[in-house]
Amino acid sequence: NESGADLWADATRRNVNKTIAFVLDDKLYSAPIVNAPIIGGRASISSNFSKSEAAYIASLGKNGELPIDLKIIK
Repeated sequence: NESGADLWADATRRNVNKTIAFVLDDKLYSAPIVNAPIIGGRASISSNFSKSEAAYIASLGKNGELPIDLKIIK
């Protein structure tokens, strides 16, 4: 929603050139470096993923919105 998109934009704005980890059920799925602030609630992850790794990460979001908490850990 709009509130979540605003929180995400703020978090990415404050963490350019730092990593943001995507953890679900205590499992690390990806920890990309933020290249630029992500505005509007949409993001993309680029890396040297194999086809199967990319398909798996993409499938995590295909079931709709996931309720998540944004936690800042330094």
